Amino acid sequence: MRGIKCKHCGSTQLTGYIYAFKNPAFKGWVKVGKTTNLKNRLRSFNTGSPFKDFECFHSIDIPKTKLKTCEKKILKETSLQAEESKGEWRKISNKKLMDIFNCYKIMEQV
Repeated sequence: MRGIKCKHCGSTQLTGYIYAFKNPAFKGWVKVGKTTNLKNRLRSFNTGSPFKDFECFHSIDIPKTKLKTCEKKILKETSLQAEESKGEWRKISNKKLMDIFNCYKIMEQV
C-alpha cells in the first residue's frame, strides 16, 4: 500500500477503527466511537481518568472512507439494543455489542 493516499484527506493510512471503551467506574456501560489512531484515542480518555482505567473492550478496523457511515450505523443499532443510551455511551451486554460489531465488520468486507 506504499504510496497510496486517501482521496478524502491525503493520509497514507487507509483504515480507521470503531471502538468500544470500558471503564470499571461505569459498570455495564461502553463508549462507542471512531478513530484513526486507537492507541492515542485510548490515551486521551485515560488522561482524564485519575486511575488510567479505560480499556479497549473491542474494536474493528474499517476502511477510512466508510468509517463515519459505519460508526453512525453501529451507534444506531447499539442504541436500539441497549438498556440505556446517553450520547455515544451504551448500557449493553457484551454479547450484543460483539454481535453488532462483528456483523458490521463482515458487512464492510463485502
